[in-house]
Amino acid sequence: MEGGAPGGCSAQTSSMAQLESLTRLAKIFTDPSCDIEARKKATDAIKDSQELWHTKEYRRFLEVFFEPLVSQLTSTPPQFEDSELHKLRHSVLEVLSKLPPNDVLRPYMPRLLALCLELLRSDSQANGVLAMRVLLDLNKNLVRSQAAGFEGQFNECVAFIEKVYAEFPATYSEAFSSSPPRLPSDFSPTYRSLKMVAECPLPCEQCGRLISIISSSGGGNSSSSSNGASSSSKRASILCSGRIEVVTFALLHRL
Repeated sequence: MEGGAPGGCSAQTSSMAQLESLTRLAKIFTDPSCDIEARKKATDAIKDSQELWHTKEYRRFLEVFFEPLVSQLTSTPPQFEDSELHKLRHSVLEVLSKLPPNDVLRPYMPRLLALCLELLRSDSQANGVLAMRVLLDLNKNLVRSQAAGFEGQFNECVAFIEKVYAEFPATYSEAFSSSPPRLPSDFSPTYRSLKMVAECPLPCEQCGRLISIISSSGGGNSSSSSNGASSSSKRASILCSGRIEVVTFALLHRL
């Protein structure tokens, strides 16, 4: 036991030193004189420090970096084209999405929920899908244990999911009305995204409705009995699940 103490002390000291060396990077996200390239490098350095998030320094890490990272997303507009700002915003969101959802993160949960809901409403497919994954992860690990305080956020998330499914017929038709298909890109709005449909939770009773949209949209290249049997099998499989992988199903059905 005596031999293990110095090693533990050394590891803790190393973590503290690493965090201290990173702390100065937090100011880059709020300093107007720092350009996008400097902020991208700072984000990369933070990504490389993920081991800190699993030490006693995680609390201090959040105190230093959480608000500057969130500020980077709230103070810049969503991007619907491939740009350096889009890459920066997506990289920052990747950092936030990888934060361990434990009790240390709990005080920051309302802010993170609000951010992700805003990204769902206004951002592109690339960031929206990531935001939905964060929401689902938070719900699984933290929200359920204190659900009474999050009715508003829950209702907002449900409203967004309803919008995604309401837009699904038009999204699907637009994607598969031509040959080859024109699938939504990472820069499509979140609510017109097949990837988002595949990511959203879906009650089983709604699966049949989406399948009927796919099946009745026309353009299937084969009507053979074998394809019909295969299609029926795929439908049965999807109807038995709590989620629907619409993108996979649509591609199998139409291509």
